[in-house]
This record gives sequence, structure tokens and C-alpha cells, in this order.
Amino acid sequence: MITFAMIKPHVVKNPIAFNQIMQIINDNNFEIVKRTRIKFNLAKAESFYEEHQGKFYYNRLVTFMCSGPTEVLILKRDNSVKLWRELLGPTKVFKTIYSHPESIRGMFGLTDTRNACHGSDSQESAAKEIRKFFPDFYSANMYNKLKSHKSFMLPDSTDKKKEVFKIYKDQSSEMYDVVVFGSCNIDFISYVDRMPKPGETIHSLSYESGFGGKGANQCIAAARLGCRTAMIAKLGNDPYGEKYKNNLKSEGVNIDYVENIGEHSGVALIVVSSDGENQIVINNNANQLLGPEDCFKAKRLLDQSKILICQLETPLPGTVAALKIFKGFSILNAAPALKFPEEVFKLPDIFCVNELESEELTGIKIKNISDVKPSIDDLRQKGCRKVIITLGKLGAAFNDDSGKTFHIPLPSQVKVVDTVGAGDAFIGALGFFIAKYPTSTWIQKIGASIEIASHSVQYKGTQKSFINFPPIDPITKKYLHNELS
Repeated sequence: MITFAMIKPHVVKNPIAFNQIMQIINDNNFEIVKRTRIKFNLAKAESFYEEHQGKFYYNRLVTFMCSGPTEVLILKRDNSVKLWRELLGPTKVFKTIYSHPESIRGMFGLTDTRNACHGSDSQESAAKEIRKFFPDFYSANMYNKLKSHKSFMLPDSTDKKKEVFKIYKDQSSEMYDVVVFGSCNIDFISYVDRMPKPGETIHSLSYESGFGGKGANQCIAAARLGCRTAMIAKLGNDPYGEKYKNNLKSEGVNIDYVENIGEHSGVALIVVSSDGENQIVINNNANQLLGPEDCFKAKRLLDQSKILICQLETPLPGTVAALKIFKGFSILNAAPALKFPEEVFKLPDIFCVNELESEELTGIKIKNISDVKPSIDDLRQKGCRKVIITLGKLGAAFNDDSGKTFHIPLPSQVKVVDTVGAGDAFIGALGFFIAKYPTSTWIQKIGASIEIASHSVQYKGTQKSFINFPPIDPITKKYLHNELS
């Protein structure tokens, strides 16, 4: 059985209250069949509340409903109409806060008009209201498509008979391919002939600044390849922060959960030598305040995403919370390498590091390809499911589901200009190929990601190097690989 629910503007504007109501929905075993966020115009509000026209509160009600965004949902569970209305409590808020203080309206209602939420009063009303906001839900061919599945009863538009429809959980218009929980930094890059020795001062050949941070880099790489992406991050309340937010928006990234706070934006000081190698020092600043509460605020976004990508440039508690909350496929790029509890190894579907990070975590120095399998075996013993170790100019290695370890070399040698963004290009590409080519093999997905990363090193900068990506269909590609023993 389904019902129609609506979370009103004053609650949607309050992320703490909104997330608590969403948690109540989840805790009471309602399935969210469809949901969207809308902004009422006057005509839509008047149409929805036409039965109240002429009442003393009518103008106040429709004006309030036009004051901000509203969340509309189709909810499913047994006896959903009755149970949702019981959770809401009576409509008269001033009485409800005393008679039903633990109800949704008792906790979050402000006045009889601003009473937090709406719920249909019958199956007939639910059908009518659902049609107003989700007209495609009653498409004529839905029954024929879904009749073999468990179904429920819904009244038709004439209310004279009932048709059987299966819940049609179509999130295609809302799903994100990749959501990134991670860092945003402003990169200050000096290009030098060689790296300075300890205590030595040298001149820079050139200098530039740009947008960076592992999290945002990976998000931008996935977006430029063709993913629908979103970011959960913290930026400073400074000119850099506002410019960065505009940059993400211009790339088509959802920034609903990118927050500007009263700190400096994160900064990365980068030195790149003439052979393309780099050294990086980061100052987290605003990134340091990204925590578990940001996961709970963004739970709706996480629930609407196929793949989660995390790194370790932001505090570990937030990353752990994101990996635990997320229900889809997850990638942890454990960079920079940190000492962390063993449970972290077990959380992501893919645990990805480069050879230096692998050495920090395992104590095994990777001098050549023969050192890779012991490193992957060690990480698997720590609890990792699938390990990928990126090896720079040597490509990458990974273990398959059977435990076998494979090495994939670079498909071709390229002229290296700057390796700063290569690892992030690889991770962003991996998210893209997992999301868009799920039937391709892991050799194809990882091989294609290596190809994208090797393309990026031919250009200067981090996000600036994510240009002119070659179109790659991994399913049609055959990448050289060999099993390591």
C-alpha cells in the first residue's frame, strides 16, 4: 500500500530537522518509492489546496507553501496511509505539542499552517495527489511491465475500480553515477628544474594556481568523462571558497552539500620537477571540519548515488561514516596513507593506493613488479576485498574475486609533463567505467582507467590536466595483463 507525503518548506530549510524526519521514515520501515524536491508557484499551491479555498487561513497557507522548496514523496509499507498520519500527529500544532509531543508535528510543527508535513487521508486522496506530482507513476504500460512482481492496490482516476500496480522505483532521473565525499584545495604549484635538497633554496621556472584537492579532482575527472556527479565537501568562507564552488557548479557537479564555513579554504603547496615528479604539502583548513554529521545531512544524496568515492585528506571519522552509510559500490583511495583501525580496510569495495602508500601500510617496499603480490596479499589479510595498487609508469595491479593478482602495464609510453593529478584521474575514471560499463571485466575497467591517467600526465596542473580525454569503450578493448605469482 502506498501514500503521498510532503515535507514543508520550513523543515526543508532546516537540514537537522529534515534529516530527523527522513530517519523517522526509515526507522518505521517505509520504502521511498519516488521522491523529488519542488518549488510551488502560486497556481500549483492554489490547485493543491483548492478544498481549503475560502477558509480564513487559505491565503496564509498558499503563501507559505511558495516560500521555499518542498520535498514530495511516495511512501510504501503495509497500512501506509494510517501509519504515516499517526506518525504526523494531529494537524493543530498548538494542541499537538502537548497531546502528541513525540509526533512529527509535535516536534517540528510551528503553527497550524507550518505543521511540518502532509500525509494523504485515504488511498483515493493518495492516488489523486500522486498524480499531481508524479504523473508518470500511473503510466498505461506499467502494469504490463511489472505484473509478475509483488503488487499493491491503487484506485484509478474515476474511483470506480481498482488496478493492480507494482511499486515502480524509477530513480533514473535522480540517480548520480558518482558522489564524492572529500577534499577541496587551492593548489599553488611551482615548476622547478629539480627538487631542492634539504635546507636548499632554488628558483622556480614557473608558477600557477588552480583548483585541486583529491576529492574534487576525482569528482571533476568523473564529470568530464560523462558521469552525473555530486560532491560533499567543506570550503572556506573566503574568495577562494566561493570561486571553487562556482567552478564545481560550472562542471555540472551537484553542490547542494558543498558548504562554505568560517575557515580558510584548504591549500596545497606543490613542487613539480622537470621529469614530472612532485612533492605536495597540504593544509586542510576547512576540509578538517568535514565529519559524520555531513554524511547524515547528505543521506538523501548518498541514497541516490551508484558509487561513493572517498580519500583521506579529510578527517577519518567522516570518511568511515560515509562508507558505513552508503549502500552502493564504494572506493576508498587511502591517500595520504594514515594509521587507522583495521575496520577501515574492510569497509570499501575497492581499496586503492599507490606504491608509496602501500609501503606505508604494509611495510613492504615495492622495488619491482615481484613485490606487488606480497603487498596486495598483506592488504587482503588486513581485510580488504579488492585491492588496486597504482604503479606510475608501470601501470597498476589488482586482485580479482578469486584472489588472483594481475598486473596491467601502461598501454603505451607517453611524454610525462606533470604527474600531480594522475592518481586522481585514475580514480575518477575508475568510478566512471564502473558506473557506465558494469558488464566490462576488471581488466578492462582498470586498463581503461590507466589509459585516462596516462593521458593526464601529458598536461600541466591537476584539474587543468583533465582535458581532451580520449573516448574509450572498455568492452571493446584488450589490455595486456599478466598474472603475478
